[in-house]
Amino acid sequence: MMKNGILTFLFAFCPGAGQMYQGYMKRGLSLITMFCLFIMAGALTGLDPLIVGCLIVWMYSFFDTYDLIRYLVAGDPKPDGFLLPPDWQNQLGGAKTKMTPKMNKVIGWCLLLTGAYVMYDRVIWPIVESIFVQLGIHWSM
Repeated sequence: MMKNGILTFLFAFCPGAGQMYQGYMKRGLSLITMFCLFIMAGALTGLDPLIVGCLIVWMYSFFDTYDLIRYLVAGDPKPDGFLLPPDWQNQLGGAKTKMTPKMNKVIGWCLLLTGAYVMYDRVIWPIVESIFVQLGIHWSM
């Protein structure tokens, strides 16, 4: 069933909403989650490269909406699924998501390093800087 073209265009501007409007709920949920995680991580760490990640997810989402429509019109719709690397999904059940132990370690180390950086940047460095100011040590960066 063809959807309204104007609504599709408007929903395509919100990452994941265009996919959800076309009936791809898992795909849309994956995109909006990635977009929000980039924004949250960028806000917590203050790193500008994460903003680039937001733009990449936004552009991918916009053009993916129209790619899905192209497949729907051709009569060969893409299957709905979460946007995860192929080895993360359980191939037997399809609905369950399974991460390999190797990937758990990578994700754990990334989260640990991100937490350590945020702790240093938001807690430790301000304390050290205030101690330096109290001692009369000033420098410019």
